[in-house]
Amino acid sequence: MKKLILLLFIPLVFTCSSDDDNSNSENSNQISNDGDLILCTSYTRQRMNSNTEDYIWTASATYSGSKTISSSYIQYTYNSATQSVDEEIWYKNHIYSGDQEVSTFTNYEVNGVATANSVSEDYEYNDDGLIVKESITYFLNNEVISYEERFFSWTNENLTRQQTDENGQLISVINLDSNNNILEEIQYENGQIYRVISRTYDYSKNSQFKNVENFWAFGYYPHYPPNMPYQNPLISEHYSNNDCTYFYEHTYDQNDFQISTNRTSNCNSDYLVIYNWNYD
Repeated sequence: MKKLILLLFIPLVFTCSSDDDNSNSENSNQISNDGDLILCTSYTRQRMNSNTEDYIWTASATYSGSKTISSSYIQYTYNSATQSVDEEIWYKNHIYSGDQEVSTFTNYEVNGVATANSVSEDYEYNDDGLIVKESITYFLNNEVISYEERFFSWTNENLTRQQTDENGQLISVINLDSNNNILEEIQYENGQIYRVISRTYDYSKNSQFKNVENFWAFGYYPHYPPNMPYQNPLISEHYSNNDCTYFYEHTYDQNDFQISTNRTSNCNSDYLVIYNWNYD
C-alpha cells in the first residue's frame, strides 16, 4: 500500500514521480519505472482574486493497488458570525468486498476538534459491476438522525446513468463517452430540469484520476457514489442555468498527466481557481 503524508499548506507546489514512456496511452494504464501505477495522491485548490476565499484547500488519499483505502479533504470557509476562517476536514475510510467498494464511513473535524457528526454510505451493484443503489445514513453522537437512498439505472450500453431518490424522483442523468468522461449532466430539482452541464475533453492527455478506481472519494463530493475514473482532462464546462462556461488550462508531465490546472470563466474576468496535482 502506498502511504501518503498529508499535504502541508504551502502555496501550490507539486511534484510528480511518473516516469513512464511518453505515449499518450489513451486507453491503457500508466506504469512508472518502478512498476507502480501512477496515482494522484494529493492536490491543492486555491481560489484567487476573492475577498474571502484566498485559502488553499487540500485533498489526499492512500491506496492499495488502484483502490482508495482512505481519503481526506480539507476545506476553508469564511464564518461571518466570528469573522474568521473555519478549517473543516472530512476523513473517509473505504471498505471493499473483493474488487468492489461496498461502504465508506466519514467523520468530520472543525478547527481541530472532532464533531459529533458522521456519515456511512453503502453501495450495491448489478452483474456488470455498476452501482444501482446507494444508502446514506447520518449520525449524531453515534445515533441515527436521518437516512436516504438513491437508485441508479443504466441504459445506452451503460453510457447513460439515471439517478433517482427513494420516491422515484429524478436527481440527475449523465451521459458518458467510452472513456468514462461525463459529456453531459442533467440536474433536476423538484422533478424539473435545473441545469445542464456540458463538458469537453482533451483525448490526447491523461486525467489525474485515470488510474484511481474510486476517484470521487478523493475529496470530491463527500456523498458521491463510486465511479470508474474518467480518462481525459477537462477542457471546458458549460452551465445552462447561468450560461457560464469554465475553461481549464493544464500543464503536463512527461507522461501526459496533469500537474497543474487553471480554471477561468467567461462570466467573471477575475475568476481564477488554481489546482496542483501530486503523484506517487
